[in-house]
Amino acid sequence: MRTLFFCARDIRDYLKGRIDTGKPIPHELIDAPAIQKILLDLMKIYPHCKAGCELPICGETGIEGLRLDFNFGLRLEVPAGNFHVRIGDDAGQIFFDQDISDVRLISFEKYFIRWQVEIFRDGEEIFSHTFNPEGYSVLFLLRDYPPLGDTLALFPALEEFRRNFNCEVSVPVPEYLKEIIANLYPAIKQVDRVNFEHYAIFFLVAVMGDLPYLPVDSRNDSLERIASRVIEVNNLPAKPIFKPT
Repeated sequence: MRTLFFCARDIRDYLKGRIDTGKPIPHELIDAPAIQKILLDLMKIYPHCKAGCELPICGETGIEGLRLDFNFGLRLEVPAGNFHVRIGDDAGQIFFDQDISDVRLISFEKYFIRWQVEIFRDGEEIFSHTFNPEGYSVLFLLRDYPPLGDTLALFPALEEFRRNFNCEVSVPVPEYLKEIIANLYPAIKQVDRVNFEHYAIFFLVAVMGDLPYLPVDSRNDSLERIASRVIEVNNLPAKPIFKPT
């Protein structure tokens, strides 16, 4: 089974300086080996990308061989057969619309998108799903050794996400921050191990340029707003109130 990457943004945003992007890239060329290799090489420089490309997709669809989850981007496994896949968002934009077979399809973007997935077999729709984490487990990853200031800036958005979507939010927390996070956010589950068995995984990190972690350049906004943009929290959460123990 081969892996195929697709982009929700204009693919030329990611190819600047790597190939001639002066002219539009025809949609049918996006799966060309040269472009796919560039996307894979870009993804490999980020933590967990390699695992996201290789580890099993856990979300069952009720259709044999067809699996879907949102662990570090949209991940869709399509078995061999006469399948057609259409992926867009709830605003009506279409990002991928092709006949595919025996393919693992992975989005290049890793931030929050209200994905809408439609699967057809032999011309008949057999499965559809719109991204909705309500009632599911969602894992958020921070930098390996997040400084205290970054953590306090990011966690309010995670708490707001948990309340907005009524879902279980888990975060690997370094030992020195466990007590203060438990005090401030008792409803957020602290974990010691990262696995790809969740409904969705997001990586919260400030990076610069046209990269797949963020919908915007992190130099253009505060850390609090960046976290909110990554996971689509439209209101700035309340500041935490710390009560010393």
